[in-house]
Amino acid sequence: MTFRTTLASRWLTVLLVVLAGWLAYRGARILVSVHGTGQEFARISERTEEYERDISRLRMHLERTDDPAWLEYQARLRLNYRQPDEKVMVVYKKENSGTISPVASPSVPAEPTFWERLKNWFGGDSRD
Repeated sequence: MTFRTTLASRWLTVLLVVLAGWLAYRGARILVSVHGTGQEFARISERTEEYERDISRLRMHLERTDDPAWLEYQARLRLNYRQPDEKVMVVYKKENSGTISPVASPSVPAEPTFWERLKNWFGGDSRD
């Protein structure tokens, strides 16, 4: 068998076509993989930004929880706690209006709050 007859062989032609097809398939998969990696990187970047926003919101919330006036306000608002000399008014939603009346924020009293008195009773600084 000579080189010329080997190149003219049908089996070699089939083998070369199959090899070229396989290389084209692998190249296409690599291109798709690289393109998909770029999209995945963009999605990861968006998620990272979203997580950073969530972390900053949580930090703000944690900083607010150190403020006793804010804690007292939340206890009054959510649990309807009140001082002994106060009256609490509950405003229910009107059936036809579709809105709820806004809640006025309570003013911070000059005397120690219930939470401050409780903290002082358990060993904090005494204001009395």
